[in-house]
Amino acid sequence: MQQSLNIYKASAGSGKTFTLAVEYILELLQPYAQHEFEHTLAVTFTNKATAEMKDRILETLYAIKTDLPEAQPYLDAIRRRAPHLPQGQTLRQQAGRALSAILHDYSRFRVETIDSFFQSILSGMARELGLAAGLQVELQTDEIIDSAVDSLIETMDTRPKVRRWVMDYVREQLDSGDKWDIVTPLKAFATGIFSEEYQGRSQEELDRISDDGQVRAFSQEMRSIRQRALEQVQEAVDEVLRIIPDFSLISYGKNLQSFLRKAREMKSEGPTKSVEAIRLKSSQPWETELQEAYAHLLAVYPRLRRDYLSASLALRHLSSLLLLQYIDECAHEIEGDSGRFTLSSTPALLGKMVEGSDAPFIFEKIGTRINYVMIDEFQDTSRMQWENFKKLLFEKLSSGGKGLLVGDIKQSIYRWRSGDWKILYGIEEERELKRFSIKSEPLDVNYRSHQNIVRFNNAFFPVAARLLDDIDPDAPIKLSHIYDDVKQKAKKADAQGFVRVKLYRDKEADDTIHDMAKQIRRLQADGLDLSQIAILVRTNLMAKQLIEGFTRQAPDIRLVSDEAFMLDASTAVQMLVAALRLLVDTKHSDIVSEKYLMLHYLHDIKGQTDLSIQDIALREAAEVLPEEFTAHREELLQLPLYLLVERLWRIFSLAEIEGEDVYVLTFFDELQNHLRNATPDIPTFLAAWDEKLHQRAVPGTSVAGVRILTIHKSKGLAFHTVMLPYSQWSIEGDRQTDILWCEAGVHPYDELGALPISTYSKDVRSSVFAPAYEQEHL
Repeated sequence: MQQSLNIYKASAGSGKTFTLAVEYILELLQPYAQHEFEHTLAVTFTNKATAEMKDRILETLYAIKTDLPEAQPYLDAIRRRAPHLPQGQTLRQQAGRALSAILHDYSRFRVETIDSFFQSILSGMARELGLAAGLQVELQTDEIIDSAVDSLIETMDTRPKVRRWVMDYVREQLDSGDKWDIVTPLKAFATGIFSEEYQGRSQEELDRISDDGQVRAFSQEMRSIRQRALEQVQEAVDEVLRIIPDFSLISYGKNLQSFLRKAREMKSEGPTKSVEAIRLKSSQPWETELQEAYAHLLAVYPRLRRDYLSASLALRHLSSLLLLQYIDECAHEIEGDSGRFTLSSTPALLGKMVEGSDAPFIFEKIGTRINYVMIDEFQDTSRMQWENFKKLLFEKLSSGGKGLLVGDIKQSIYRWRSGDWKILYGIEEERELKRFSIKSEPLDVNYRSHQNIVRFNNAFFPVAARLLDDIDPDAPIKLSHIYDDVKQKAKKADAQGFVRVKLYRDKEADDTIHDMAKQIRRLQADGLDLSQIAILVRTNLMAKQLIEGFTRQAPDIRLVSDEAFMLDASTAVQMLVAALRLLVDTKHSDIVSEKYLMLHYLHDIKGQTDLSIQDIALREAAEVLPEEFTAHREELLQLPLYLLVERLWRIFSLAEIEGEDVYVLTFFDELQNHLRNATPDIPTFLAAWDEKLHQRAVPGTSVAGVRILTIHKSKGLAFHTVMLPYSQWSIEGDRQTDILWCEAGVHPYDELGALPISTYSKDVRSSVFAPAYEQEHL
């Protein structure tokens, strides 16, 4: 049987990109290949990976054509895979023809992100899908969510059902001790309408939410479950207190007293080990009865508290869940009116088109005949993306085409994009795949890291996986199985590389930055540039905190981060915004913007460093600011907004402020993006600035210093030294706004016809902490 589908399961540094490039180039070097690149689709998941793949292919073809030494590793791999290929001058000529064909028809060079591929399909099928021909793809959903929620609140008086649910939501907020303001949390929760879990909902699930009878029945049952669980716990606690005399309770210690008091109100997370370890003596007749009552309480409390919290959370989010469908409707109206379409909605809309359709028809509509489909970083494919993509992939395999999947489930870090590593984990068990010839091959040679790094990984991760398995012995998937292939062979047999692991006690946590600064200074003294050092963190907030910590403890070391360097940190940008505020301030009431602009114009542009607050307070703007600004307000207001901001930049000589260029350029980019979809006036832009634009990040690569990266941006690290501080991450950390739609029969209350929602509480999850740890490649 002809080989049709190759699956490469590869660990970090094992040459996934290299392998994919070899397979792609191999197609172009076949004797029969003319414009084979037009019929080969290579899909990645990030723009960076796309650019890297394209560069790799073009550079390699050029190297083969001109017989450069850089081509040798690729030629060796190509000969191993296809020994029948002609060599020498014939191969070089074929590489030259392939390179020339790509460069002369670059738009058909189909190496792209999976989002770009789906977008090309939607654009080609806009008519069939009922979309506007010139629709714009919206990457940011915050503005649409904000407008949709505001519209819902404004129109709720005309919708009695919506008004009732909004009032229920307010009551739940107040009952939970939260603020009465519901707009902010509702907007946060409403981001779920763009998740795959919500967009993949069935009509049956929508009907349940719309049925007032089912909603009321569900709400009543949740309240009944919550009340019943609370009463049963209180009865069990009261039984213990009834039997045990007061003087004996005191003798058992404060731990037991505290547990009983908190358990009666469902506020205890559970009995501590010291409470569980209490053995009630049986020297008195009543103590035998007490032992039984106490054991009963310990046995039932975890289950009843879980029921209590689950019902409470379901009630807390029920009203907001019911409002989601109306927010979704408002969002779609806004998209239609503005001619926009959110990128996150693409898989769901395409899925409805693909379902029951003929796959060849879809390819025909986009004017493409694909013979070879390659998917890189396959572990980050979401379930909905895969359901859409596999119909196209299987159609190609059925008609004699080929497929290639490359991935590593251990590197699945894009859960925020609904990436599902379980797809790759069980790919060989896919029912539709079993009729094709499949070859699964691990790549177990590490080409990137030095030998000591590989040895550390081989020793550490299998043990760590087993320890985590011990936390949940009944888990359906074992981490030790996932990490079966973690052990690698080091290509660099040089006994180099260095890993340093340091554990901190709680009181020593502040020493982390001091130790990291010491290591960075030592590396600098040895000649290492700061740009060759990276620090990995878990969240954007941690990146900001780390920069603040270094600013206090090690101000000589500059840290840069895409997430931490926001536009509002720039003096030049803030001066531009202040100038815009003054131009539209007809009542001369914005004293803060005026004085800010005066202060920084004198200090940063005119170089007057001995200014005092009193100096600024007593002076008028016309005395300080450029006459072209103060005396020509009406003339400036006549300019288009973009040209106005450019004029202000020149008027205030903002180029004089050193190190601000990257902020100003990013600001102009954001202004241009804003003007594409919004009213081009100053008030509208200032409102957008206050709401979200001020938090736009400046690309960290544009600033020199130690890079701070979040984990989701850390693939393919190309740094000499990598540090990983503050790694006491919890094993589970689902966001409060996550919406999880349960399959039928999974929900514990499904027999009630319950609404298809599952919520989680941090109170019922355990956390496991890992030691802080630094990894350095020296």
